[in-house]
Amino acid sequence: MLHVFDNACNLLAEDGEVFSLVTSRVGDGPFNIVLDPINFCDHATDDTTVGIEHERIRIGELEIDLIPAQIWEPCFGWESFQGRQDSLSICAGMLEEVLVEIAPVESFVQLIRPREISVREIEAQILLSAREPAGILLEGLLHADEELCRAGARKLAGLGAGLTPDGDDFMMGCILALWARLAGEGREEAASWVSQEAVPRTTPIAAAWLQAASRGECSERWHSLLQAILAENEENI
Repeated sequence: MLHVFDNACNLLAEDGEVFSLVTSRVGDGPFNIVLDPINFCDHATDDTTVGIEHERIRIGELEIDLIPAQIWEPCFGWESFQGRQDSLSICAGMLEEVLVEIAPVESFVQLIRPREISVREIEAQILLSAREPAGILLEGLLHADEELCRAGARKLAGLGAGLTPDGDDFMMGCILALWARLAGEGREEAASWVSQEAVPRTTPIAAAWLQAASRGECSERWHSLLQAILAENEENI
């Protein structure tokens, strides 16, 4: 058992693979199993015993049958972006404006559009530590430079707070942007360099998201955003 929340329960298998039991409020993802409405905190704690056998998961006294589960494809149809680089360019400005409006002031949106803000000293230090490696990472991804990709990932991995630290969230976004920019062709290796370097340096759940992104996989919410970009739908973005 990694973590227990009202709408999600993150598990770590013996082989190191992460998977999450979630409600529809969280939605589908590369390693999510979506269940009927349930409050996981009513059934489990961080110390609850977990078992998997015969297509069933047992979490304490809670038993989940996996046989009726429907398969959801986490890999986005990146080929949809072929010949659609104009959509990316048009929507980039929309995305930036939304980020500036709704993202926390201490978030990595500061790396995209720096602003004069007042944040705690630790948050200011995280942003300062991220600025140079973020630029290195972007340069590495754009030019398929292994040394730069790995150098940027080493400094960003695990940087920040939370189950998926800010640095890892930033890297995942960069990887998915690369998939969209190249319509899924040509730079998968560059994405794998980033995940390989970051995985041993961050949390298990962040590592799982980065590995998924390097394969072109992302959550249902990312799929919705990508579809909105293709449609150039400002309201949905």
